[in-house]
Amino acid sequence: MTVKVIEGTGITACPAGFYALYEGAGYNEADPECRRVLIADEPVPDLRTYDFDATADSLVNLSPYTVELYEGAGRAGEHLTFGPTISPRDLGGFGAEAGRSWSHRASSTDAFKAELTRRQPGAHHQEQGSKQAAERNGEAPAKDGNETESGSA
Repeated sequence: MTVKVIEGTGITACPAGFYALYEGAGYNEADPECRRVLIADEPVPDLRTYDFDATADSLVNLSPYTVELYEGAGRAGEHLTFGPTISPRDLGGFGAEAGRSWSHRASSTDAFKAELTRRQPGAHHQEQGSKQAAERNGEAPAKDGNETESGSA
């Protein structure tokens, strides 16, 4: 498993099997001052460790994982979900529930084996993501009141 920060531009800065966070929009191609790229094939619980907190402005996902960007360290708070092969040129185009953009907002990531869902790429999820994270960590998710004992509503 690998996490490192390199310099680069364009989708080709992200190796196959990894996801990449770029400090600039358009995969660092829109601003010549932006060169840093965080590449990973595992979760990053605190982007401050790599001096990448609230830095990402675009993302490439060439991994077999679903990647979630979280607004807080330790997978806390609101998050965005991107499946494999999803590569948004500008995270600023994704709004948060509070009305803020996702540009320069991510403080941690999660990466887990992709599952087929009907969620839209880049959709933000608060409660559902917390349930899925709890299940991946072996914790029992809290019931939300819409569930019944038989599993049907």
